Amino acid sequence: MQIQSKEPLSSTCLARLQSLLNQAVPARHRHSHYLRWVRQYLVAQTQSGHPLSVEVFLKQIKQRYNSTFMYEQARHALALYQKVRFEEQPQPQPHHARALPKSRSVNSPTASPQKALPPKALPPKARAPHPESSPPVPFVRKPPVAPRASRGPLLQSNQASQSNHVDQIQSLWQRAFEQQRLEIELRHYSKRTLKLYTYWAKRLQRFVGSETSPLALDEAHVKAFLGDLAIEQKLAASTQNQAFNALLFFFKHGLERPLQELKGIPRAKRRRKPPVLLSQSEVATILEALPQYGLQNYRLVVQMLYGCGLRLKEVLCIRLQDLDFDNNLLYVRRGKGNKDRVVPLPQLLRADLQRHIKAIRVLHQKDLENKDYAGVFLPNGIDRKLPGAAKSFYWQWLFPAIQLTQLPDQEIWQRHHLHGSHVQKTLKQVIAQLGLLKRVSPHTFRHAFASHLLQAGYDLQTIQQLLGHSDIRTTMIYLHTRPHSEQKPVLSPLDALAA
Repeated sequence: MQIQSKEPLSSTCLARLQSLLNQAVPARHRHSHYLRWVRQYLVAQTQSGHPLSVEVFLKQIKQRYNSTFMYEQARHALALYQKVRFEEQPQPQPHHARALPKSRSVNSPTASPQKALPPKALPPKARAPHPESSPPVPFVRKPPVAPRASRGPLLQSNQASQSNHVDQIQSLWQRAFEQQRLEIELRHYSKRTLKLYTYWAKRLQRFVGSETSPLALDEAHVKAFLGDLAIEQKLAASTQNQAFNALLFFFKHGLERPLQELKGIPRAKRRRKPPVLLSQSEVATILEALPQYGLQNYRLVVQMLYGCGLRLKEVLCIRLQDLDFDNNLLYVRRGKGNKDRVVPLPQLLRADLQRHIKAIRVLHQKDLENKDYAGVFLPNGIDRKLPGAAKSFYWQWLFPAIQLTQLPDQEIWQRHHLHGSHVQKTLKQVIAQLGLLKRVSPHTFRHAFASHLLQAGYDLQTIQQLLGHSDIRTTMIYLHTRPHSEQKPVLSPLDALAA
């Protein structure tokens, strides 16, 4: 799509669009991209020879670039351009706002040649009585005025204006949500972060009411909202801090109005508590009771949790190329905080993993026979950089989903990894059958990995590196799980002098 040398935007429209961009898009370096989308739309409309709708143009952009970020940026740019075009169009003037004809004064030169009558010539009824000679007027209470039939259209107009006001407020909220989403995608945050931040922003909207404009929000609303979460909802401290961080991001990037006075906003203090500790015999009992349903090998999933010290999300996102059997290593990609690390692969799992990979190859060949199959989900546009990577075998999931996923508004099917809820429900059923009184979750096996390494004599720095902790204080919580019988008794320095 080539852009003509002639500027398709008029100078007035360009100036107004630049003004809107300064208000709606704080990143000045993106203004040129917004203008480029508008120019492409105008050029495409000129070349087509007929009015081209915005929806058709955006569909062409999505098919050509295959980028959600570019599609949303183009949609935002065209929305601003439509707003400028709407303001340029002459609006019909309401009846009550039309200019009335100027009344001509009696003494004006253009008035009629009739002469003004003197006061004495006025009829008796037209004369104003003298205020001192007029009798006092008795007070009479006026009866209530009955509603007239003409008030119906007036009431309807008021309701229509109120509805328009609510629609404008809702559009402002949607615009703030959209701006926040674009900023999160620009920073390559995870989809879970996008989901949580959007959830807390919408919770704030419900708290302040649908009639409150987001432009009127301030620190007092945030303080009242967090106070409601702590006092009325009685949420945990970690949840309150998560909501606080989400609202900080929403005000800074969604509303483009960072919070200033944060001293009066309470911050919940998180309580440090030791994790649930499983003994090695309990871990062996649970692993033996876990089922193995072909590709739904829940025992192998939990063995990876305990044998490598991984989080549940990290295990489910393992791809076949992340396994290094020659060096007995496992590459953990895009862990918590978008960090990568390398952990040792247990020797006990080599045979089970290779047997599991053979079953995945059979499933992969079956998927390739489907003409509508587009491969697995790939991150950060790798399918555009490496065409055909989604269907290659080494990009497949180690634990694939049970069923294929259909993309919205498309006849294309892709395969995701196994959902974490299946592992959680299966593990909960096994714990109930065994009759264990401990509260066990998939994350408990990560705690068991660190605790058993600490009991085996490994230092905290090694365990910190294997777990992927940024701060050693996070790893030090496992010091509380060491049994007192294995700890060295403390000898007083005074007793040492005597010895």
